[in-house]
Amino acid sequence: MTITYSRKSMVLAILPKFSGLLSFLGSSYIFQDVLRHIVTERQRRHHHNHHHFSHGKEKVGVYHRLILGLSVCDLVASIVIMVGTWAIPKEYVGTYMASGTIGTCTVVGIMNELGNMGAPIYNASLCIHYVLVILMGMSEEKIASKGIEWYLHIVPVTFAVVFATLGFIFKLYNGAGSWCWFAPYPPNCSLEPPQPHQTSIIPCTRGHYYHQFRLMHIGIAWVCLVVCSISMFSIYRKVYKQESKVAKYRYNNNSNGGYPSKNGSKSKHSNNNYHNHPNNNNSSQRPNDNDESHSNDNNVEANHTNYNQYITSSSSSSRRRPPKKSKSRQIADQGMFFVIVFILTWTFPTITRIFQWLGWSIPLTLNMLFVVFFPLQGFFNALVYLRPKYLKFKKKKEKLAIKKAAAKWKQQQQIKQKITQLFYNNNNSDDNEGDNHNNNNNDDIWDNNNSNSNSHHLDAVSHTNSYHTNNKEDENNVPTATTTNNHHHHCLDTNSNDNILLTSDNDDNDSHSFIIRETYQNHHSNNANAFASANADAAVGVGNTAAVDP
Repeated sequence: MTITYSRKSMVLAILPKFSGLLSFLGSSYIFQDVLRHIVTERQRRHHHNHHHFSHGKEKVGVYHRLILGLSVCDLVASIVIMVGTWAIPKEYVGTYMASGTIGTCTVVGIMNELGNMGAPIYNASLCIHYVLVILMGMSEEKIASKGIEWYLHIVPVTFAVVFATLGFIFKLYNGAGSWCWFAPYPPNCSLEPPQPHQTSIIPCTRGHYYHQFRLMHIGIAWVCLVVCSISMFSIYRKVYKQESKVAKYRYNNNSNGGYPSKNGSKSKHSNNNYHNHPNNNNSSQRPNDNDESHSNDNNVEANHTNYNQYITSSSSSSRRRPPKKSKSRQIADQGMFFVIVFILTWTFPTITRIFQWLGWSIPLTLNMLFVVFFPLQGFFNALVYLRPKYLKFKKKKEKLAIKKAAAKWKQQQQIKQKITQLFYNNNNSDDNEGDNHNNNNNDDIWDNNNSNSNSHHLDAVSHTNSYHTNNKEDENNVPTATTTNNHHHHCLDTNSNDNILLTSDNDDNDSHSFIIRETYQNHHSNNANAFASANADAAVGVGNTAAVDP
């Protein structure tokens, strides 16, 4: 006989197997990782005097052992989900791939109750552990030594074993849709005894108290969820207050100009940083030429200071990234992610059970969300478990990138420093040669000016004496000037291109005068003044002599 299965039955039987496989892989990773840490920790303790084992490894504590218990529960539950409808008896005709018996369904149902009852209580134990560590300030060694850890393990294991045993005693494990759990048997049976006229009603032979046990199971799960929510709220409240106090204390230190704090350290934005900063110049005087000799040293010191500041700012990254979280905040975030996974995996099953109790028709979408998200608790817990390792790897990668960037920046600064030093040395050599050349030119100019002024004075005196002699010889005759026409005396300064022209003109017999033309161009003010004063003295002497009347 060919059996036709509905689309809903096929979807609800296939989807959980993929979710259960992901949960199985995630739970298996947590299980083997924690076991490996435990074995390594025991070997390290046994051989603590040897150096075969690194003491820098993370120690195994209460947190890891609670995670191990949680992963075991998720691992068992994920196996149940993967088996799914294969364990359901064949009598469930409308169930896709139902090929089991009452015995297989009972075994799988017991495993289902052990895993799905122990997992929420282990979540509550984990939240209580966070409360003890953060709120009460207890160390993991103290939690383990006082026996508190035993209660955190005994309570979930006890509840899981008790409910699994009661389910077996009351014959509650039967086909419940996609897997074996608390359900009536045979399918579509009635829990109430049928009346004599109700011949079509089939009485239930198994699972008479399945409804009450389902209610207790979900109630315990939500009690654990409330405990986790209250615990995380209290933890975050305390952490927020602590961070607010720390932020206020740091703000007060920074606003006071970097005065020492309680531990004696100065704040990051100290006033000394401003005065010692290489780019801040508190001097109001303009730098002179003598300061240029120290520019290279200042550049080297400035580059060294900038490099140190670059390394400090890169490692802390306080201006680029948010402040570093405290240890309590990191632990609280880790616990909150476990609670979020807990809520996510138990929300859709709870809504589905409420629809069943109210007698409403359950939509296919809600059923799909139920069979997809509920088995994924082990997978999500593995992601949360790997989160600290991922953050550590990310931080290590960022530090490596910062070191590479700092090394590259330092190399660029060294290249710039070498180029600047080379350019500075060339400028110094050129300036020294220019200064020596200018000093030699100035000395030549002074010597030439002194010689030229003396020669002009001697020429003027000789002209005056000759003129007086001629006048004495011709004093009884008609006075005529018998001087040589167009006597020119030139004085050339080759360095400054200065020309002086002295001219004696005899073309006019009635006027006896000397015309002195001076053309003087000099770029050095001191030399120009000296040379002009010498020529002025010579001109005065010649002019006075030439002004004698005949």
